[in-house]
Amino acid sequence: MDKNNQGNLDRLSTKNLKTIAAFCIYESNLEVHEKLSLLNFIEHAANRKQITNLVIIEGNLLITSIIIASALAAGNKAYYKIYAGSTQACREEENKKDCLKQYKVKALSEKRNELRKHIGRCSQTVNPEQCNKTFSNTIKKIEQQIINARVM
Repeated sequence: MDKNNQGNLDRLSTKNLKTIAAFCIYESNLEVHEKLSLLNFIEHAANRKQITNLVIIEGNLLITSIIIASALAAGNKAYYKIYAGSTQACREEENKKDCLKQYKVKALSEKRNELRKHIGRCSQTVNPEQCNKTFSNTIKKIEQQIINARVM
């Protein structure tokens, strides 16, 4: 995207930017639950930069970001679903630290598995190689977090 168009995008209010992002998501060929997940993310959690990245990059609709954001949202949901109950489940355990570590490893593994489920959708993008690379890098980071959590 040239600097002039970027300037136009920067002048939009956050509300208008959210509207454009919602339209891009609505027009995408994502499944309904993925669209709803992304719309919820945009409305409640995304910052302005994240919304901008969902809308436009170099003048093209960023389907890749939508797919990746959808996968990350699903991965984070899986992570928090497992990890949220860890403090209560480990409360009466003799070794709380090991118990929490097991929950964290399990939650991170589930997050990684959720991302792996979505990696096949890269074939729907304009640049599948870049999409696969982004997924691979994200999965590698999560695997490193798993290793670090086991060592703790």
